[in-house]
Amino acid sequence: MSAQQIFDIVRTVIIQTLEDQERTPGVIAPQTALNETGLDSLEWAVVVVQLEDRLHIDPFEMGIEGELLTVGDLASLYVRGLHQNEAA
Repeated sequence: MSAQQIFDIVRTVIIQTLEDQERTPGVIAPQTALNETGLDSLEWAVVVVQLEDRLHIDPFEMGIEGELLTVGDLASLYVRGLHQNEAA
């Protein structure tokens, strides 16, 4: 799975989570700050669970290197996790 495909999945899950709460999502781009998405902490938990269901990986289990500030950072975390999982 490519990095772009993973970003698209992350973006879709964020948008669906906002829409489930009857909120209109703004632009969700790689550089969008996580705290600017409009999601609260409980909704972020929902996003992480949905991503784990779709991608079959929990990259948080492997630890986080660096800062997790943007949607692109989150997508990159899943890319690294998938690559590490494939290598194992």
